[in-house]
Amino acid sequence: MNFCFSRCSVLNFLNNLYFSGASYLQQFCACVLNVVVSPFVLHTIAWEAAHHLATANHTPIQANLRSPVLSPIVQKCVQMYIQCIHQRMYHITPPEYDDFINVVQSAQKAFMMAPGGMTQFNDFLQSLRRLRPCKRDLWARLASSLSPGNIFEHSTATSH
Repeated sequence: MNFCFSRCSVLNFLNNLYFSGASYLQQFCACVLNVVVSPFVLHTIAWEAAHHLATANHTPIQANLRSPVLSPIVQKCVQMYIQCIHQRMYHITPPEYDDFINVVQSAQKAFMMAPGGMTQFNDFLQSLRRLRPCKRDLWARLASSLSPGNIFEHSTATSH
């Protein structure tokens, strides 16, 4: 419930900033970088701000995600997802697998916002796979749930 409220609040705030001007949005993004640590909130802010900038500047969303204003937020978002997933991986139980997989799916979307993100995401998945707590059944469920174009196309037959 809190996440939904926070996301709605962020979206409303970004809408207000959009109508106030790009300089306010840039100042907000600079503050976000220093204050926000939730990968979910960073993800929402980066994506929504890129949409607003795309509308205002008539530029592709991806170009805005790679702009000097949003790129640092995207990078921090990716790093916070990595930390979050590693933290959860060491304390995961089978009833928590679905929630964990949802977090990894969200992380995949965040990685894809960054230049070279899919390669970085695949490298991250390989590092997860090598962790001692990564159970075979979790790995199999994760493999079947992620979008195409990742390491699972090549490694599910050889996973152990």
